[in-house]
Amino acid sequence: MKKSIVFFLTVLVILQTGCWDRVELNDVALISATGIDLEGEKDIRTSILIPLPSQLGGAGTEGGGGGTSGEQPFYIDSSAAPSLRDAKREIQSRMSRRLTLGHRRVAVISQDLAKQGISKTFDDLTRSRESRLTTLILLSREDAREVLSTNPYLEQLSSEAIREISQDDYWQSIRDILNDLLSEGNDPIIPVVDLVENETGNPEMKTKQIQVRNAGMFKNDKLIYITDEKQSEGVLWMLSKFSGNQLHVPMKEEQSFDVRVLEQTTGVDYEIVNGMPKFMVDVSAKVSVLENESDFNFEEPEVVEEAENKINEEIKSSILAVIEENKSQGIDSFGFGDRLYRKDSQKWQEWKDGWREMLPDVEVEVTVDSQIESLGLFGKSLGMEAE
Repeated sequence: MKKSIVFFLTVLVILQTGCWDRVELNDVALISATGIDLEGEKDIRTSILIPLPSQLGGAGTEGGGGGTSGEQPFYIDSSAAPSLRDAKREIQSRMSRRLTLGHRRVAVISQDLAKQGISKTFDDLTRSRESRLTTLILLSREDAREVLSTNPYLEQLSSEAIREISQDDYWQSIRDILNDLLSEGNDPIIPVVDLVENETGNPEMKTKQIQVRNAGMFKNDKLIYITDEKQSEGVLWMLSKFSGNQLHVPMKEEQSFDVRVLEQTTGVDYEIVNGMPKFMVDVSAKVSVLENESDFNFEEPEVVEEAENKINEEIKSSILAVIEENKSQGIDSFGFGDRLYRKDSQKWQEWKDGWREMLPDVEVEVTVDSQIESLGLFGKSLGMEAE
């Protein structure tokens, strides 16, 4: 009986013990975003964005986006050092709370640093146990610290604005970039975040806002160039991420019409022709007419066919714009070499050492098949009829 009581009390004492390694919430600082810049010739500047819970809204506080509240709902600090780890340690030395990376959602790398290579940067982004491989990666033409400091009007944090803008089109996580860096015959693509002035009529509300429209094209781990508007559309088509976007289709004599892409798929295959690989890119798309500023009457079948041909030409020109630029610079952003490696490893072993020199001579054939699924309420533009 006494042994049973002793055993019961022992178990009860064990169950009543608290968490010996607990960390109180008010003892940590949650990093939401990291900015990485090149400082001088060799040093690295690391910037961190920390949300301030007392300024983020809620009961008894002023809510709204970062541009509408009285005080900034975040705190930014930065430091420059020979390595990212040293810079982070300097920031921590003046923080009253322990920095934690478990909630980091965005990392922005300046283009100056990306031109020198991002391998060392990715070592720091992935080595910590707290780091998340789902963290969104972007490039910036301006200082990354300035991007993090932006006050978006509709969001409280720049990191959240970046995520919301990027989620439909460009979305490249740490995991995605690592897969590209470690794959044979595949180069990374990283979206570019720019700061642009909004065009409001109120001068007091005119500020720099976040925009994500272009992409940085890499050769191995080094940034080579940033796409223009035409090439950027081609990137989205190749990545099968154009669904939901609008396409402007020019016509003769300054006439045009606009469509929304409802569905889109892109397939890539290859064959060996005269001892060289030839790649076939097949794109299919279903679209709806959004605006008609031409004299096209979409109620006529032959007109619909002509419009679809115009859409095909526009899509094909966008894709070829980025593919030809990549080939000329020996860049394989769309994994042509990776397909050879996976399907014909013997041929890849013959070609891989000189693959980048071969790329300018590799033939790429693009075929597009688009279908107009919805015409809207009217087949012909009412404005053109009035004229």
